[in-house]
Amino acid sequence: MVNCLVLTQYRGGGKYRDFLGHLYHFPKSYLNNFDILPVEFIFYEPIKNGKGEFFGCGEIAEVIPDNESKEHYFAIIKNYQDFRNPVKYRDENGKLIESDSPHYNPQNAVRKIPSKVFDEICLDGGISLKFKSDVHLIKVLGEQLIGSEKVGILELIKNAIDAQATYCKVRIEKVKNLNNSEDVEFEFPDLPGPVIIVEDDGIGMTKEVIEKGWLRPASTIKTNIKEKIKKEREIAKQTGNLGQFDALIK
Repeated sequence: MVNCLVLTQYRGGGKYRDFLGHLYHFPKSYLNNFDILPVEFIFYEPIKNGKGEFFGCGEIAEVIPDNESKEHYFAIIKNYQDFRNPVKYRDENGKLIESDSPHYNPQNAVRKIPSKVFDEICLDGGISLKFKSDVHLIKVLGEQLIGSEKVGILELIKNAIDAQATYCKVRIEKVKNLNNSEDVEFEFPDLPGPVIIVEDDGIGMTKEVIEKGWLRPASTIKTNIKEKIKKEREIAKQTGNLGQFDALIK
């Protein structure tokens, strides 16, 4: 189980010398939580004297000593971003979001959290992930390009079915020449558009898969699997097991 971190942080400031989104000031007693770097983290503002919500995430790149106090350290933060939708510390059923974490102790200002819970909080928070391009893109761009907008949307719906989703909702906003009723409420009013939202309850789409696979065109996360299937199919053909192989893939 890969662990990330929850860092207690008051947005209005506190007794520590934090620089929100850049530096996190903490006591030496929590130093062992930063034994493996870089590590991803979520900021949490406690319900006591705060709003009781997770409000941002980023990555700890390095930890350095506080030259003014031997009992304190600074964690250097990179890639920080606020959540578009802060996440309450309890879900709609009243269950603590961190209750499934073996390290949960509300008394600890720095605590470990399973990566699965981290991903769920970040996605609920509406973080903005950006497209990245691989050198590998040049090699496969021509042979794997989706031919039309309609096929692209249908491919996303098919992916939802493949992920065992019980529903798939597609919402299209701010498309030129598409008439909207006057009382329509956009989910992403700040984006210029076109905006396409595909929502489903399928499995497998973790933050890591989305960021390193789906937002990286021609990522080897996806293409390596396709290449492996091609090779295994050729072996099945040569050994006379093609029918069995195709049935297994299906």
